[in-house]
Formats: sequence, structure tokens, C-alpha cells
Amino acid sequence: MAQNLKKFKRQAEATRLLEKIGATRRKSRKAGITVTGELKESLRGRQSPEIASALKYTANTALNEAEKMYSNLIDIADTLDDKISQKLMKEYLSKYSEHIKSLDKSVKDSYRSLRVTNRLEDVFNYSDAAYKILRNPDAYFGKKKWGAISSILNNLMGTYSRDIPSDDLKKLCVLGQKLGLDTLADMDRAYAEYDNLLRNSDQMGEVLVNASNKLKSITKDNEEFIENNKEVYKKFVELASKYNLW
Repeated sequence: MAQNLKKFKRQAEATRLLEKIGATRRKSRKAGITVTGELKESLRGRQSPEIASALKYTANTALNEAEKMYSNLIDIADTLDDKISQKLMKEYLSKYSEHIKSLDKSVKDSYRSLRVTNRLEDVFNYSDAAYKILRNPDAYFGKKKWGAISSILNNLMGTYSRDIPSDDLKKLCVLGQKLGLDTLADMDRAYAEYDNLLRNSDQMGEVLVNASNKLKSITKDNEEFIENNKEVYKKFVELASKYNLW
């Protein structure tokens, strides 16, 4: 798929040239560049053949890397046990594939430098994420899931007086699970049952409200339960109270 250009021997040479017009070295320390607003602005006019060649060389670097990363992701996709991680991986691979094809077409059809750069930015961003996914796919997609759920809850009108950060949200559900409330399973079910999350966002809030109400009914006049679960119960109540859930 990728074309070989003989203008540059190494990506570092192309990167140095592109840095002169606003690009920066890739933050992940992998080969390639990070596309900046300054770079895009520099590419709005006509470009020298050297700049065009540097961009094409960099695009080929991106394509070579992306093709390898995509193949590695395909290999691990079927090994995921968590259904939500499987779904998110499928969506990620679909978008990654689209960006790879789009960049490849822009190079083969000799699109304008700015257009190539926009597509190059997408591929490098997805490749940076691919490295993280390959290291620990469940952790990566788990973070994405809780971040999405947190955003949904925080968009609910009038339900909570404060935003719930994704880390605290996960802590609440984990603590609830330890207290026998099935919060993790209920949240997974609410998240997995629909594609348009905002349309059914009230389901997310119900999980936390129901968990708090159920715990209140369990602990009412039940000193033995509170004593046996003292530390977990205290943490749950403190965190839930912080967000007006208790």
C-alpha cells in the first residue's frame, strides 16, 4: 500500500524539514510528526517540492506503521472477553481502517499538502492509541467506557448538583459491588444495551440512585452489616454524599 520515496533516507530528515514550518516531533516519541495549527496554516499556500516530498514520506511512514498496528489489533480483538471492550474495539478498528484508506488515497492521488496533513494527523493519532490498546486493551477501553458514562451522567439536567469524574464514578460502582449491590453489572448492562447513549442516559443515573437506596434499606437498623463492612461502607457513603447520591 505505502509508496517508497527516495527523497529522504530516514523519517528524521523529513521531520526536521517539516519542523521548520511548524510541525513538532511526535509526542509518543515514535517516528513521525505531531500536526500543529502553525503547520496547517503554513500549508495553505503553494508548497515547495521538498515540503511536498517530506509530507509524502511522512505519510508513508504513517501508513507502514498503521498497517502493522492494525494487523496486531486484529490478532488480539478476538481474545477480548469483555463484551463492551469487544464492541469498542470493533468501532475503533472500523474508524482506523477508514483513516488508513483515506490517507493512502490522498498520497496516491497527489492531494494538496494541507489535505494530506489532515489525514496524516488522524492516522498518527489512531496509531498512538493503538500502542496503548496493545499494551492493555481492557484498561484502555475500560477508561473510555467510564469516561463516556461520566459525560452522560454529567449531561443529565437537574439530576446532580456536581459533576462526577470518571475515576470517582468507577470507585462508586466498585465499592457498591463490594457491598453486594451489583453496580458494575448494572452499569455495564445500561451501557451496552443502546448505541445512542444520551437518549437513554437516565438509565445510568438510576443505577447509582437505586444502589444508594438499596444500601440504605440494607443498612437501616442493621448494625452488624455496617460493622462487617465498615471501611467499604464508609468510603461508599462519603463518596456518594459528595455527589448528593446519599
